[in-house]
Amino acid sequence: MSFAPARLNISLTVLLALAVTSTPPATRAELGAEAVQELIESAPTATEVALLQQIYSDNPAIAQARALAAARAERGPQVGTLPDPTLGLAAFLLPPETRTGPQRVTATLGQRIPWKGKLSLREDVQRALAAEARARAEQIALTKISQARRLLTRIAFIDVSKQILDEDLATLEEFERLARARYATGRGPAQSPIKLQAEITRDRTRLLDLDRERAELVTQVNALRDRPGSEELPPLNLPDPRLELPSAEQLRTIALARHPAVAGGRKAIASTEHRVALARKDYRPDFSVGMTYTVVDRRQDWAGRVAPPADSGQDILGVAATINLPIRKRRLDAGVREALEARTAATADLASTVLDIERQLHARLAEHPPLLAQWHLLGEVLLPQAEESLASVRFGYETGISDVLDLLDAERILLEVRLGTKRAAMQLQLLIIDIEEAIAGPLAIADEGDQA
Repeated sequence: MSFAPARLNISLTVLLALAVTSTPPATRAELGAEAVQELIESAPTATEVALLQQIYSDNPAIAQARALAAARAERGPQVGTLPDPTLGLAAFLLPPETRTGPQRVTATLGQRIPWKGKLSLREDVQRALAAEARARAEQIALTKISQARRLLTRIAFIDVSKQILDEDLATLEEFERLARARYATGRGPAQSPIKLQAEITRDRTRLLDLDRERAELVTQVNALRDRPGSEELPPLNLPDPRLELPSAEQLRTIALARHPAVAGGRKAIASTEHRVALARKDYRPDFSVGMTYTVVDRRQDWAGRVAPPADSGQDILGVAATINLPIRKRRLDAGVREALEARTAATADLASTVLDIERQLHARLAEHPPLLAQWHLLGEVLLPQAEESLASVRFGYETGISDVLDLLDAERILLEVRLGTKRAAMQLQLLIIDIEEAIAGPLAIADEGDQA
């Protein structure tokens, strides 16, 4: 009896065909292991590479997923092997008397043999599920690595912000000394040193806030590394932004070829295909074959002793065969329908995964131009202007043309522009991390493809 699969839309059907047609054995690259490793090795510094490698090796969630995948891989040999033979032994306390003598002991040996192809299909199902589990483990690893990269980027931004604030604090302290000197000689107002001291206090407060935020981020990174929360991290650098990005179609192609979630979805579809084939084979019967051996004693009755038959006391050897009758169509039909619906669900899940990746790529690509424009404006236009303005106001202050409030305003503008430039660089780097998580690899892969 055959069943038509549930109605699928065109995209699901195409995905199903791509997933199950000529599917080769799973490799590390297909399951995302090499993709995550390449992403780790693409980190800008050796320090970050070492930190990310620790997470990839020691993170408890990743280790748990890998162990579950390894456990799943051991199910294939269990279900793909013939069941154990059975051995039975029966002793007759009141032995039945036969023409050739009383039966004392009967031994039976039996073996159940499934229909041809059932064992291999069961193993194929488990093998595909094991491959899916390995891909899901790498997906967890990709998520954890990307999370760590975001944390490290924010820590690097905090480090550079602290450096900028330290420089600003030194400049304000210099201005405060000049203001006090002018006030002491009667050439400056009394509120000038006070205003500068208030800004110095504000800078120190911001530094304390950054220290608290950095400590929290370090704790999160150490949790991913399975290390004590107080363990300090080495210095980190904020990389320069990437100016150009590949097209959405190019990134989508890379993601479909590399992302472990896509690989896992394909393996899930493959496992349901094997389940469908196995459910249809359940319409075929299974067999059991066996042998029996009965120990027969010589006849002990008077007639048997006087005139024993020629086969008196001869043991009995027999063979047996049984076959199950798959006549419960309701149960068998339901099994096929269940397998078909599972295939539909797995195909829809893969389609949803692909749509999520596409949505993330389009969203991040749309955010890149305005962020890059902001970074260019701050770093190439406003920063030189703020530095020039501060130099001009400082000269005016030293010559008595400008007062300390003008100097303070110019310094505040320069500080915010410097911090804003680094903040825009951080946001661009976070955007790149999101894109690289979506394609499960560094953007350098797209560059290599363009060169090829």
